[in-house]
Amino acid sequence: MSFFISRGLKRFFAWDAWLACFFVLIYLTLLYYIYIEKLRRWDYLGFPLGPSPVFALLFSVVLILIPLFLLRRRIQQASSYFAWCIYFFVYIPGVLFPVLQWLSDDVFLLISLLCCSFLLILGFIRSSSIAIKIRVPVHVFWLGFWVIYLLLNGYSLAIFGGSISFADIVNVYDQRTLAGDLADGTLVGYATGILSGCFNPFLMSVGLLHRRPVYFTMGAIGQIFVYTTFAMKSTLLSIVIILVLYLLCIRGGRVRWRGVAIFSVASVLIPLVVGLFIDEDASVLYENIAAIVYMRTYGMVGALIGIYYDFFSLNPQTYYSHINLVGMFVTYPYQASIGEVIGASMGLEMNANANFFATDGIAAAGLFGLLLIGAVVGLTLRFMDSLVPRENVPLLCGAAAPILMSLANSSFFTTLLTSGLMLLILLCALWRPEMAYGLSLARRPAHFMSTAHIR
Repeated sequence: MSFFISRGLKRFFAWDAWLACFFVLIYLTLLYYIYIEKLRRWDYLGFPLGPSPVFALLFSVVLILIPLFLLRRRIQQASSYFAWCIYFFVYIPGVLFPVLQWLSDDVFLLISLLCCSFLLILGFIRSSSIAIKIRVPVHVFWLGFWVIYLLLNGYSLAIFGGSISFADIVNVYDQRTLAGDLADGTLVGYATGILSGCFNPFLMSVGLLHRRPVYFTMGAIGQIFVYTTFAMKSTLLSIVIILVLYLLCIRGGRVRWRGVAIFSVASVLIPLVVGLFIDEDASVLYENIAAIVYMRTYGMVGALIGIYYDFFSLNPQTYYSHINLVGMFVTYPYQASIGEVIGASMGLEMNANANFFATDGIAAAGLFGLLLIGAVVGLTLRFMDSLVPRENVPLLCGAAAPILMSLANSSFFTTLLTSGLMLLILLCALWRPEMAYGLSLARRPAHFMSTAHIR
């Protein structure tokens, strides 16, 4: 017992623990400010300012800080990187914003169980996992990769054809409407989702880690192609995010938690600073950037947890029938998707899709669902650690940005299948560093030749 107490105290008083605490408190302050000052213009999207007691705000801060001392600051497994990203981009807004909304007096219970759900994730990924090794020849890997990659791109091109267009900021919704009509009744959503969430980011990550510009360029062009179909701004933005997160978190082959913290703080702070020097209402570009950062990236992620809880406390829960496979056996209680149902309840024609805590937790099974989805996500991330060798962790983390964006805005099961997380895990499990140089040993650096010989 004394060993565990001393170990816990050592972690608590470590300098990097307090550095992490410093980043989180700055980040919390910025999120509080944008909710109070910036999100008022989008009140109709679920950003009311309720009568939040000071005690409730202090309680939310405590719940936010508790997991901080359990997160691994020495990242050797991909699940630890995923946990840091979920912590900053989903968990912190998810605990803070429902308190600021104060849609019901059950907020204390909601954020307490949200904390328990995230602690379940951390508990599962901190337990040891058995390594599962999968190896295939280099030529088999690349043959399978390129065949699937070309088929997915070809299918997408066949469906969208002449409708492909690089839409500007003003015309993205027209492009989405046109693409939605063409995609209706097809499986092209899976194709573009797997391309933008798995194949293209994987190529970019390989290019960055192994200094192969051709791979990065191909992946970036692939993301641009996907953008010309559905005009999803997140797809185009992912090119920049992958590059920035690589420079902050992964450059040199070592994954660092501080990069995630710096990125989180900077992504909120930079638009605030820029807004001091321009007329926010006169700039269409700044207005769209503010909407992406304040409203979509952080605001909706946290606020929809409160909105979903308020709605599904009074209306039927899905019991996971929103998942296609489960829906074959359990009757889905609504005529539209969960996001559309929530949008309609807010008086809007919109798809208010939300993160996995809201969709697979609250909407599926209420507060108990939060605990259940925490266990499911934790087990899945632990299985991911079993499959992906430690030397490939930077590769997976480098390619994970679109997947993490999906986790913040959609069902976990959608992220696994439609966004390509399952396939990305498989690619990183099969990957060996020498694959970056194709089949020719002559084109590999000398240290790869010697390493291959030693193996």
